[in-house]
Amino acid sequence: MKSITLRDMPEDISRRIAARAQKTGASLNKTVIEMLSETETVKGRRHSDLDFLAGAWSAEEADELGRLLEKHRLIDAELWK
Repeated sequence: MKSITLRDMPEDISRRIAARAQKTGASLNKTVIEMLSETETVKGRRHSDLDFLAGAWSAEEADELGRLLEKHRLIDAELWK
């Protein structure tokens, strides 16, 4: 396994790591690895949604998509007989 050294770690981060390690009874090393592995979580929940796309379209692009979808929203009465 690869080892790394962290320099100039902000004091508040160091305190959070130490507090969590003490609370869980884990080593500092294990605690840091666990915390790094949680970078994919948001508020304790793993996400695989499309949040990263929110706000990515311009108003014009959104309007164009709405126009393109209009024909798909029509109900063909003949199909429902």
